[in-house]
Amino acid sequence: MKNQESRIGIDFGRVIMCAVQNGVQDTSFLGRSFAEAMKTPAAPGSIECIGRLVQHYKGRVFIISKCGESVENKTRGWLSRNEIYAKTGLSRNQVHFCKKRKDKAPICRDLGITHFIDDRVDVLSHMVGIVPNLFLFGEQSKSSPPQWAQPLLNWEQVGARLL
Repeated sequence: MKNQESRIGIDFGRVIMCAVQNGVQDTSFLGRSFAEAMKTPAAPGSIECIGRLVQHYKGRVFIISKCGESVENKTRGWLSRNEIYAKTGLSRNQVHFCKKRKDKAPICRDLGITHFIDDRVDVLSHMVGIVPNLFLFGEQSKSSPPQWAQPLLNWEQVGARLL
């Protein structure tokens, strides 16, 4: 699992930013103005862990997010204004967007993703047979994930599992 040829894919919403904490889902990024959305904090430990992942996997780390045009613009702005590229070593061409959740799977196939972290079972279900290692991130309403998904509660657990 810690193979240096691995390629890591990470969802943005409710994973890197606005993670569910103590049963509370923060959706303020979606409903806020652009300026207000830029103030939304990163999930605790996400930026630091992504930086370590980028270094460990020699840059083979990608953000893959499903969203519409407005949220895509906010996401790109948030990544820039929070200096995510400088802080983690990611480049802008390692950030990919799609309009439908199921469309993350072909992006993962094309990028050769071997590990994917997402907060939604329905997204991960489209990747079964495409991405060998699927991780269900954050607090979930169901008590246990499907057999094909490994739970990761927070970024500390991401680091422990993937580094």
